[in-house]
Amino acid sequence: MYEAIYTPQASAQYPQYTPAEVRLRFGAPGQYEFALQDHLQAQSTVACQSPVAQGSCVPEGIVANVVPFDADHAVVAPPPHATGCAAIEAASEQDRLSQSRNATEVIPERFVFDTDSSALAPEATSTASAVAKRMQADPTLECVGLVGQIAPGESASLAEARAHGVKELLVSMGVDRGRLLTIAVTANVYGPGAKPQTDEPNTRRVSLSVLLKTAAPATPVR
Repeated sequence: MYEAIYTPQASAQYPQYTPAEVRLRFGAPGQYEFALQDHLQAQSTVACQSPVAQGSCVPEGIVANVVPFDADHAVVAPPPHATGCAAIEAASEQDRLSQSRNATEVIPERFVFDTDSSALAPEATSTASAVAKRMQADPTLECVGLVGQIAPGESASLAEARAHGVKELLVSMGVDRGRLLTIAVTANVYGPGAKPQTDEPNTRRVSLSVLLKTAAPATPVR
C-alpha cells in the first residue's frame, strides 16, 4: 500500500485561497510493486480541481486528477539492482549475497588506536592509502565492512567512532562511500565476581572484512 500526497500550489487568480493537501492510497499485488512506483512517479505533478457543491458556492473539496493504477494492464517490472553495501539488505540480491559468503578474500590492514581515543594514528594515512588503492583497482570488492573494536573498560561508543573515522578517511581518498559499511563490536561483559579484564591493545582497532565480493567477469575464450 502506498500513499500519494499532493500539495496544491498557490494560484495567482485566487491568492488568498490554497486548498489543503490531497492524500490518495494505492494498492497492488506484490509482483506489481515496482510498476506501481513507476506509475506514481510519472504523476508526481497533476492537475487538480475544486468542484462546487450543487446549489452552493462553496467548493466540495479538492480533487487531484490522478490516473488509477490498472494492474490488469501493468507490466511486471524487475526489481531494481542494488549495488555496493546496499545489496546487503536488498531482497533482490540475497542469492548473490549467499554466493559471496564462500569468498575467501582477506584484507590484512589494521588501524590501531590509543586508549580511550578514536583519533587516527599518524600511520593511518599510509594504511588507508593501501586499502583505497586495492579497492579502486578491484571493483569486485563490492562491500567492505569496517569493524570497529574496543578494549575492556573503554566506552562502547568508541567502536563506532573508530570505524566511522576510518570510513571518512577512505572516502577522502576516493573510495565510494556506498562500498563501505561500519560495524561496531564492543567488549564482552562479565557478571559479578568475574576477574577484571586486562587491557588488550590489539582490540583497540578497526579491521576490514569483505562482506560482498562480486564474481569477476569471465574472460572470453578465443
